[in-house]
Amino acid sequence: MRTRRAVYILFIHAMHDESLKKINGCLARPSLVEKAYAKACTLRDSSKPEENSGGWLAVGGGGHVEEALVDLTGGTAGRFYTRDVSADRLFLYIYTLQSDTLFVCHVNDAKCARTGVNLNPCACHVINRAATYNGQCFVQVFSADVTGVHDGGLSDAVPFEVMHAYPEKSWDGFFWLAIEDFHAYFDTIIECRLTSSPDVSIEGMPQRLPQGPQLPYMEMLFANPGLISAQYPPEVTVSTRGPCEVIIATQQMDSRITQVGQRKPYVPIILKVYESLGTGNVYSANMVCRSNWIPTRDAMVAFQTASAGGFKVVVEMPEDTECDRLVIRCYSTMPADFMVTPAMSKHLLALPQGPPKGSRFSLVGTLDHTRILRDDMPEPMSDDLDTIRARHRGSSSGCEMM
Repeated sequence: MRTRRAVYILFIHAMHDESLKKINGCLARPSLVEKAYAKACTLRDSSKPEENSGGWLAVGGGGHVEEALVDLTGGTAGRFYTRDVSADRLFLYIYTLQSDTLFVCHVNDAKCARTGVNLNPCACHVINRAATYNGQCFVQVFSADVTGVHDGGLSDAVPFEVMHAYPEKSWDGFFWLAIEDFHAYFDTIIECRLTSSPDVSIEGMPQRLPQGPQLPYMEMLFANPGLISAQYPPEVTVSTRGPCEVIIATQQMDSRITQVGQRKPYVPIILKVYESLGTGNVYSANMVCRSNWIPTRDAMVAFQTASAGGFKVVVEMPEDTECDRLVIRCYSTMPADFMVTPAMSKHLLALPQGPPKGSRFSLVGTLDHTRILRDDMPEPMSDDLDTIRARHRGSSSGCEMM
């Protein structure tokens, strides 16, 4: 199941890092964490036992990897696709963020089948680290393939020096591949920014954020306990005081907690960031960045500013829809001001006269517009492990359930 997959992939991966092995002095085991996760998703009413919900039924009923990663780490998560970004840009992104971001990836099932590359599409994969050698770029992937580690022969193109320069070993589930091969044979990447975690980097990773006694991100939370309609959605006004990284995420109420029978689907929410031109209600027509627009619980945007400036983050939903309760999480690496208000009127857009102060700082929301039919409609969900396993069930591929 997708939620179960995220629980296992995160904590099996953590088992290989001594610094992450203990939680409050106790060893963290994936099965125990999964049980605790099921308990957290349970609503029990002794007076109305027929309305009890959540629990193992909710966890076993599927879900999205983003939700589990956010719940287990307190970070912010979203997804992007390798077909929307070049291989060199993808490597630079992974290399830069590897010390404070988790990357879970899905195998490109169709491409592997066409080319005969033996990567198990039903197994869980996570990027462990990225490195360079002699001007070439390589990615190390951890596989949770219970039938054995199958790198599809892609490690044959990796220099001996790269495979033996780091402590992770192939018999523990790790393998290296060139970024060009990773770009070709993996398609969906789910990233989780560890905004609420201390330093979790492992030996040999380049440090990006300054580490100290406090977390690198400052946090501010806003919550609406009522219904949020598409007619009057919230918007976030952001004022930065200098160079800064800003991450904003929305989180709907988890439908697993109140699930009785069929789970209620989430409303697709999209976040768009516009830069203020400094004159009243006028903003730059060049959008800074946007989030995914898919029916998941969480949506996120991340951007950075070169200097002090103002930004507007608008929250949009399909017409005639509404979501029950909404939390808006705001993070910044330097002091910044956040204010959330209902969107009561439209804003004016104009072409800027100078260089922008803000730029996107996440591949989440990156989209090749030639592959979708309409920009004004939510995007279809990409394949997930449940769909892939159903497609492979009973075939000779030997897909295993976790």
